[in-house]
Amino acid sequence: MKKKDIVIAAIAGAGVFLLIAGIPFAAFVARVIKANSPEAPITTNADTTVIDGLTDVNADRSTPPTINADKTTETYYCNEPLWSVLPTEVRYEDSDETELLKFTQDLAVAMGFDPENAAIDKWGVGYIEGSDIQIFRSCDIPSEYEYEGDPLFLVSYEYLDGGELVKDFRRTFFYSSDFKFVVALNGSYVRSYWGEFYTEDYIMEIYNRCEPLLARGSKEPATPQGAPKLLIGEPIMFDVTGDGVEDAVTCSMYGSGMVRTILYVRDGATDELYGLDGYNYSYFAEGVEDGRLVVVMAGPYGYGDPVKEIQGTVVLENGLLIFVADDNTIMEDTAAIFEGAEDIAVTDEDFVFEYDGHTFSIDNDWHDYIDILDYPEEYEANNYGFVSYYNNGLWWKLQYPSSGDSDWYFAVTLVSPSHEREGTDTEVDYIALDMTPTARGVVGGDPAESLVSLYGAPDRIEYFGEKAELVWVIYEGMKGEICFAINNEGIIEYSVLRGK
Repeated sequence: MKKKDIVIAAIAGAGVFLLIAGIPFAAFVARVIKANSPEAPITTNADTTVIDGLTDVNADRSTPPTINADKTTETYYCNEPLWSVLPTEVRYEDSDETELLKFTQDLAVAMGFDPENAAIDKWGVGYIEGSDIQIFRSCDIPSEYEYEGDPLFLVSYEYLDGGELVKDFRRTFFYSSDFKFVVALNGSYVRSYWGEFYTEDYIMEIYNRCEPLLARGSKEPATPQGAPKLLIGEPIMFDVTGDGVEDAVTCSMYGSGMVRTILYVRDGATDELYGLDGYNYSYFAEGVEDGRLVVVMAGPYGYGDPVKEIQGTVVLENGLLIFVADDNTIMEDTAAIFEGAEDIAVTDEDFVFEYDGHTFSIDNDWHDYIDILDYPEEYEANNYGFVSYYNNGLWWKLQYPSSGDSDWYFAVTLVSPSHEREGTDTEVDYIALDMTPTARGVVGGDPAESLVSLYGAPDRIEYFGEKAELVWVIYEGMKGEICFAINNEGIIEYSVLRGK
C-alpha cells in the first residue's frame, strides 16, 4: 500500500488551536499540561504497521469493514490487549476535590513522579506536572461522546485499502478503579505534543504502570458487536493543485453533531485538517502541493439530531483549504459593507497601541512586555500561556491582564522555531487586540461598518482559517498588516497586528 493512499483520521473533540481568541473551550479542553512527556514508542511488529509514527490498524486483517446505505459500519476490528483495558461503557461516580487530589497524587507516584507534582487547576481538573495526563471527575463530564457538539477521547484510525475504507477505533482514556475519575492521555487531545499518535505500546505502558489504580475495560475480549458504532460517510476525494482547487469542487459534508476530519494527502506526507461544525473546514499548508484532499465524516451512532448533508465548495486561498457551505454568505455580506469605501492609507502609527499607560508596537521585542508588565496573571496555571507544540515551532501567548480570563485586552503570540519556550530564537508572531483599542479607536464588539470611515476600503477580505463563519478584513501598510476578524453578524471580534 502506497503512503499516498493512506488516510489516517483522528476524531477528537475541540482539538483546535485557538491562540488568538484566548478563550478556554471548557474545563477539560482548555487546560493543556506538558513538560517532558516521553515520546510514544515507535514499533513495528507482525500485528501493527507503523508509518511515520502513526500506528495503523492490523496489517493482516483481510476483510475490511462494509458500509451500509444507511451509513452504519457493519464490521470492524478491535485490538487486543488494548480493548481489554480501555472503557466500553460510560460510568459516573460522585467524588470531591479532596479525593481527586489524592488520586492524582497516587497516580503521580505510580508514574514515577513526586507526589508534589500533582495539583488541581482552577477548573477542578487534576494534572501531573511533567506529564501529559489530566484527571477529571467522572461526575463532571456530561457525556463520554459529546461535549459542545464534539466527542471526547474517541480515536479512529482510517485508511484506504483497494478503495475500501478500513477503520479502527479506540478511546484514549482510563477510568480509575472506583470509576470516580477519568484519566485522559494528553488532556482532551489525541495527538501528543511531539506530533505523533500514541501507539498501543505506549498506552499499555501507562496502564501497566498504574494498573492497581485503574479499572479494566471489558471483562471479555472486545468483539465487533461490543465495539462502538459510528455513523460514517464514504470519503470524498478530489485532486488539489498548487494553483487552486480545480473547478471549485463541490462536495457534501455531514453535520448536526457529527465529527469531520479532512486530510490533505500528497507524496511523502499526510496532513490532518479539523472541522468544527459541518459549516467550516480549513487547513493551512505551507505551499500547497499537488495531492488529494480527502474528506471523512463520522459521528457517534444514535446520538443527537439526524444526520444531514451539507452542500458546499472547497476553496484554496493563500495555502488554506476551506470548506464553505452553500448557505454561508459571510464573504458576500462583508464585502457589501465596503462597497464604495474610499482608500485611506495605513501609516506606521497604526501599528502602535496603548495599554495601562504604556505604549507598545509591533517593533517591541517579546521581552519588553514581561519587563514592563510582568507575566500575565494565572500564566503558569494556564500552562505558561497555553503552550502548543507544532512541527514549525512551539507556540504560546502573553494574554493581559490574565491568561485565564475570557475577557482580555491584548495578547502577544510568541513562537520558538527550535521548540524551546523562551529560547533564544523566540519572536513575536502577532499581537491580538480585543478590549484594547487600535490606534484609530476600534475595539472588539464594534460593528464592521465603523471600519469604513476609519480605515476605508480593505486591501483584501479572506476566510478566517478554521472558522469559515468568520472573515478577515485586511489592511496593508509598510510595517505589516492590520486584520479585523468579522463574524457573520457583522461584528468585529478582535483585531490583529502582524509585522512583515
